[in-house]
Amino acid sequence: MVKRSSAHGPLGEWARRIWFRATGLEPKHIDSAVEEFLTARSEEGYRSVNDHRSSLGFFSRWCAEVGVQTTAGLTYESLKQYRNWRRYEAPVRVDELDITSVNTQMKRVKTFLQYCEREGHVAEGFPEVISKLRLKDDGDARSTILEPERAVEILEYLEQYHYASREHVVMALIALSGGRLGDVRALDLCDVNFSSEPPRLEFNHRPEEGTPLKNDKEGERYVALSEKGVSLIRDYRDKNRTKVKDEHGRDPLITTSHGRISGSTIRKYSYMWTRPCVVSGECPIGRKPATCEAIDNAKASKCPESRSPHPVRRGYITHEATVGTALHDISDECDVSIDVMEKHYNRATKEQKLTGRHERRSQNNKPTYGETSAEDSPDDGSDGDEGAAPAATV
Repeated sequence: MVKRSSAHGPLGEWARRIWFRATGLEPKHIDSAVEEFLTARSEEGYRSVNDHRSSLGFFSRWCAEVGVQTTAGLTYESLKQYRNWRRYEAPVRVDELDITSVNTQMKRVKTFLQYCEREGHVAEGFPEVISKLRLKDDGDARSTILEPERAVEILEYLEQYHYASREHVVMALIALSGGRLGDVRALDLCDVNFSSEPPRLEFNHRPEEGTPLKNDKEGERYVALSEKGVSLIRDYRDKNRTKVKDEHGRDPLITTSHGRISGSTIRKYSYMWTRPCVVSGECPIGRKPATCEAIDNAKASKCPESRSPHPVRRGYITHEATVGTALHDISDECDVSIDVMEKHYNRATKEQKLTGRHERRSQNNKPTYGETSAEDSPDDGSDGDEGAAPAATV
């Protein structure tokens, strides 16, 4: 099993269970508590019960993934991480959940926790932590990214001090390709094609073997590898990759001693390496790294400046859109719709967008409307055909 952080792992939860019982509370296994809750609400309308079943299905799934076994393992911090996971990493049919949808999902969790409170499975007043997690301002949440400069600093640091390590490869794949957590986790050795031109990663949807892509078959795509990317992955494969198969007999690209890397481990790496102090030794918000609780890798997510994998992906897409990469190219590479990019990712100013369009036209030797291209210009000093229509750019 993947080693869990102390906040969610067996030791932390075990200590909380002792405290629970000392105060007269009785922790309940998450799945059992959910089923009890749904049974208690069975006389309500079908839609209400079904909505809660759907929402709590995601909650149970997340708890299992991070190692929260019972209600004793639930904390403010764990619920905050669940909220972010549900929004960015587990939406259905959209790239991320909007504010209203996230708050609705969390409201249903609160209703479940209120039931647990009445039954003595959580401390009195605990469900109110959900109110503190309610999202109010969409602007800040949507603009949270890992800035390109920070991504470069992190990758340069990893290249110098942890070259071709598992953590280096994970961070590079997300930061340099804009891949989702699930995309990176799903890669097998056979999905890395060094012999193609250009070399590439091949993302494949394999739901029956535990590695689905978010948009199913439509999410399958090729992503080109740079020469540096080829060297990094090859060196990791040859020198540092643990040679082990997963439970389906496949050869994952990124492995641990237990098999295919887990989503929680990828998430942990992202939080760890996006803490500014780890790379620069300094804290941009004035904390002292030596005494900050987030200096512990197990508590890296408590650093306000650390980022989960989704903001790292967001940083890549935002950068590509801002520098003028064609949106349809980004859409193909990152499996994100153009509508979503226009709404949430493209932070370029009007001036930057104009400059980008102008530079691309110049590079492609495309004349602007009313101009005549060099190829069509007469070289005999004449003005050409008077009736010729001006060249136009679509």
